[in-house]
Amino acid sequence: MHFLDNYRILVYFVIFLAMIIEGDVILFVSFFLVHYGRLDLATVITVSVSGVMVGNVLWYRFGRYLEKIDFIERRAQKFTFLIDRQLGKNSFRMILLSKFTYGLHHLTIMRAGAVKGINFFQYFKRDFVATLIWISVIGGLGYAFLLIKHYFRFAQIVILILFLLIIFSFRIFSMIGKKAIVIKK
Repeated sequence: MHFLDNYRILVYFVIFLAMIIEGDVILFVSFFLVHYGRLDLATVITVSVSGVMVGNVLWYRFGRYLEKIDFIERRAQKFTFLIDRQLGKNSFRMILLSKFTYGLHHLTIMRAGAVKGINFFQYFKRDFVATLIWISVIGGLGYAFLLIKHYFRFAQIVILILFLLIIFSFRIFSMIGKKAIVIKK
């Protein structure tokens, strides 16, 4: 922990860079360290939000760029029509859900950049609110981890609940997918 005290600015810079690329673990650990008093809460929130937003703008712009390449766009539409449809219906909900779904987040942001009808400022406002919610949940879990470590005897129940939530989520997404396939035919 001596490193954190001596190179605090470097640590915040690494958090910023990591949040641009992929931030779940870094965010969790950062808030864990805030709870220990090793990092400043306001600085971690500011650096995390900044890193996430810079990264999301880059992914959005990358999607805008790829949309202009016909070969890639035609191929992408075969696989992303569900995401495109959900972005068209309720882009905030889709952006928020994608933040909690590993592997779907960057694809959703790229598709938001590629889909017609979602301009940058609409996207940015919705993404900012979704980012604050995501950081609150993941950061809160990291911060509260120390508070709940005494209750690990209930870990099996928590794991069972998480497992059931995952199954329920897959069930919902498969029902949405089946409806989209039926509508497309």
